[in-house]
Amino acid sequence: MSLRLIQGRGWPSHHPVFGPRKVPAMPRPQLAPAGERRYLLGCLPVSPDWMLLPREAAVLAGVSAQTLRNWEQSGKLCDGDVEITKGGQRRYRAGAIIAVLEGKPQ
Repeated sequence: MSLRLIQGRGWPSHHPVFGPRKVPAMPRPQLAPAGERRYLLGCLPVSPDWMLLPREAAVLAGVSAQTLRNWEQSGKLCDGDVEITKGGQRRYRAGAIIAVLEGKPQ
């Protein structure tokens, strides 16, 4: 039996091994209740308890990683909001980043 690929469609739907092509559905972000803001990291809603890498926190805040370090030095982010690992890498609490964005005092 010879298989003939249809141009532009990949393998045919009657392929003996692969069968019909299945594409996984992309998750849809959930809508926030009225009056509530929901911050997303990619397509995931962010929990305030998460500890984020500097690049993830920068994406969430819409700033650079250097700006996060400046916020830490200026006191916008408290010591409890920034965790430094044994290797010297920083982790930022998502709730603190959201509080800075919304202008809430620490």
